[in-house]
Amino acid sequence: MLRYAAWRQVIAEYVAERVGLAVHDLLPQAVAHAALGTSMAAFVRWIRHPGDDLEANLREGYTLLASGFAPTAGAPPETSAVAAARSPKTRALASPPA
Repeated sequence: MLRYAAWRQVIAEYVAERVGLAVHDLLPQAVAHAALGTSMAAFVRWIRHPGDDLEANLREGYTLLASGFAPTAGAPPETSAVAAARSPKTRALASPPA
């Protein structure tokens, strides 16, 4: 991930300045890493689906990120990763044993 260190640094600096934290605090770093992951996912989707629009993928990815991964309007629930993540089976797997 060293390849993207400078990219994450720019994002972390921006976030840190906006919220009044140090660039190496957890929040700016978490946002920087999440933003990189979102960008990479949008890019990979674009590569695998040549008819997709990269800018639209980025926009949708960042909308999902900003909303805490709430489904976007018009997304079919059965194909939504968010819907799958919120399914009872997935929640049961993620829950600690009683």
